[in-house]
Amino acid sequence: MWPADPGDLVGWSGLVENETYTASAECLVPVKALRIETQRLDEILLEDPASGMAFFKSLAAIIGRRLVKSYQATLSVHGEREPMPGG
Repeated sequence: MWPADPGDLVGWSGLVENETYTASAECLVPVKALRIETQRLDEILLEDPASGMAFFKSLAAIIGRRLVKSYQATLSVHGEREPMPGG
């Protein structure tokens, strides 16, 4: 597992109806976390579509970064340094 960045989203899997957790987290220093039930978050985002778009754009970016890091880790296990063009 790679280190999280400040502001990273934990527990996002439940937001996209995924019943399998894709990662876990452990805080090394005291933090404040905000918990919002999925149904309530849906209500909030429906009330303000611009915020909903920004939220899911940020979520997609987080998922994309995790995918790239996972792909890079897979390549390093196989001794490859860079992805092949078009791959």
